[in-house]
Amino acid sequence: MIQKKMGIFGPSYRRDFILKICFGFLLIVFVCAVAFYVYFDKSFENKYIGVLATLEQLNREMCYGIIFSVMAQALFFTLLIFFVSILWTHKIAGPLYQLRKSFLQIANGNLTVVTHFRNTDQLQNIPVILNSGLQQLRASFVRLNSEISAIRCEIELLAEECSEQDSNETARRLQDCEARILKIVEQIEA
Repeated sequence: MIQKKMGIFGPSYRRDFILKICFGFLLIVFVCAVAFYVYFDKSFENKYIGVLATLEQLNREMCYGIIFSVMAQALFFTLLIFFVSILWTHKIAGPLYQLRKSFLQIANGNLTVVTHFRNTDQLQNIPVILNSGLQQLRASFVRLNSEISAIRCEIELLAEECSEQDSNETARRLQDCEARILKIVEQIEA
C-alpha cells in the first residue's frame, strides 16, 4: 500500500541547494581575494607589504582593485546562481516532462504506461503512486472483462437453449445476467 503522507521534494533538497550556493559564494570570494592580492603584488613589483606605507599610491591602486574585485565577484556569483539554478530546475522540470508524457499516453487509453524518473530527480514518490494506481486500474479492468466474458457466454447459452426450455426459466436467467451487468456497471462508476 502507498503511504498517504509523503513529501513532494526530498527532505534535504532545499538545504543542499542553499549549501551549494553558500559554498560557491565563499569559493568566489576566496578566489577573488587571492586574485586581488596577486593583482596588487604584481603591480607593486612583488613588494606589496612594503608599499602599504605609501598611502597615495595605495589609494590610487586600491580604488581600481576594489572595483575589479567587486565586479569579478558579482560576475562569478551571477554565473554560479545561473548554473546551479539550471541544475536545480532540471531536477523538477525533467520529472514534470515525464509525467506529462505519461498522462498523455493514459489519456489516449494506454494503461500499460510505467513512469520512471532519474535517481537524482525530485518528486520520486509521484511515479510510485501513479504506477500503483495504474496497476490497480489494470487489475480492475481485467477482472471486469472476465466477468463480462462470463455473462456473454451465459447469454449465448441462453440464446441456444431458448427454444428448448420454457420461457420462465429463460426470463429468470436473463434477469440474473442483467443484475450481474448492473453490478459491473456500478463498480465501473464507483
